[in-house]
Amino acid sequence: ENRLEQHKAADAYFQRAYELADEGPLKAMANFEIHALTVTPRRKAAYAKLEQRVIDLTEMDLTAYTTLALHRLGTLADIAENYKVANAYYKRALSQAKDHGYTFLTWQIQNTQGYSALLQKHADEARDILDKVTNSTPSYHMKALALENLALLFFNNEQYPSAAEYVERALEITRKNQVTSRLAPECHFLGDVNK
Repeated sequence: ENRLEQHKAADAYFQRAYELADEGPLKAMANFEIHALTVTPRRKAAYAKLEQRVIDLTEMDLTAYTTLALHRLGTLADIAENYKVANAYYKRALSQAKDHGYTFLTWQIQNTQGYSALLQKHADEARDILDKVTNSTPSYHMKALALENLALLFFNNEQYPSAAEYVERALEITRKNQVTSRLAPECHFLGDVNK
């Protein structure tokens, strides 16, 4: 199944959820996801609609989902290479996550901020953020993901031995703690590093 088919399937599921849901939180969440699927770098109007969906989520006091939605808006802005906007969304999401004690979301957002800094070629900032996540999170999944991003940082700077070291650290955590969702990407990455 290719990405387009997955996109169409996701849209169909969210459309169905929207149709079946009563007015309220589930309908608002499905509506956000439907609009998120329409956002592309060239469709700026879709961002405005998505921002309105975030306002709807906030008004319903769906703080965890609003935090996720802000994080998602940041990642969409990163894809569009609109880094200033991405940083603003991450800052809002991080503030909300911290204010409500969403610890895992805090680490997730910080990891994404590190990746965003990496995309912007702000190597020192990326390393600081990702080191912080690696050293503070008890989540093996998040720790492995931050280590992968650190490996990517070194890879992009053609520091291949350091990149391999970080991927190997991530793989060790992944294998030891059965974080199976990270195994394939890490093995693939290690293969790329060792080419």
